[in-house]
Amino acid sequence: MKVTETLQKKKVMDNLFVFSMLAPVIVGFLIIRFIPIGHTFVYSFYERNLMGETAGFVGLSNYTSILSEGPFLEAVWNTLYFTVLTTFFGVVFGVILALMVDSHLFRNTNIFQSLYFLPVVISLVPATLIWKCLFDYNYGFINYMLSFIGIERIEWLINPKICIYPVIVVSVWKVVGYNMVIFLVGLRAIPRMYYESMEIDGASGWQTFWRLTVPLLKPITLFVLVISLINNLKVFTQAFVMSQAFQGSGEIVRTIVYVIYQIAFQFYDMGGASASAMLLLVLVFVLTWLQFRIAKD
Repeated sequence: MKVTETLQKKKVMDNLFVFSMLAPVIVGFLIIRFIPIGHTFVYSFYERNLMGETAGFVGLSNYTSILSEGPFLEAVWNTLYFTVLTTFFGVVFGVILALMVDSHLFRNTNIFQSLYFLPVVISLVPATLIWKCLFDYNYGFINYMLSFIGIERIEWLINPKICIYPVIVVSVWKVVGYNMVIFLVGLRAIPRMYYESMEIDGASGWQTFWRLTVPLLKPITLFVLVISLINNLKVFTQAFVMSQAFQGSGEIVRTIVYVIYQIAFQFYDMGGASASAMLLLVLVFVLTWLQFRIAKD
């Protein structure tokens, strides 16, 4: 009995220690995250300007106004299109690079890991400006290479129909190194005896990858998909910088976050901006839930 009581007391003390260590983090997270979300939710039902002056309760008027406007619906489509392509290519290239590094295709894998991860730690604004120069119509290196092989120059940053693709390229380039590291951790956690068994059974490289690697990487893949989805739905910087002319407003690639920024800081409508932010939050929750539901099935 004494041994049992001692173990129970030790367990209680361990739990108290863990909670005491986590308490500041939890409190800080609540203050930084949940309280602002609560304020935004409340403000979305009021007519409120940038100075914090509230004209009155308007109910769902902000939501109906936002959902009936063309710019917001266009931003939703652009954001979803961007999210699907960026997430897909970010995951695919991340897996490919992780497989290349894990297979020791290169002699010094540490150098290549560092090179692939370097875009992750580079500040997004200067990196986007460099890519913007590369995609420039008159002096960009990409158009120069196209003209060098006989292809006409492309208006990457001017044509609204294709301007989103340079933004996707920048975003994939920025995140692929992070995805590679996560997938590399998952690959190296798979026991090598499994691959040896597949090899003894005569499985090809593709069969081994599809029947062994992919199923065992499912938890890692789900994590990468969820993180990529949330980050891509919040896209703003690269879309704004890439599509911003010298005297332009960056509207050529309109995203949900850009619409929120525009409503709040150009139209001074904090109620409408709060409603737009809540719609984005609902969209993130719904798509994340769908991902977990599909992965569970």
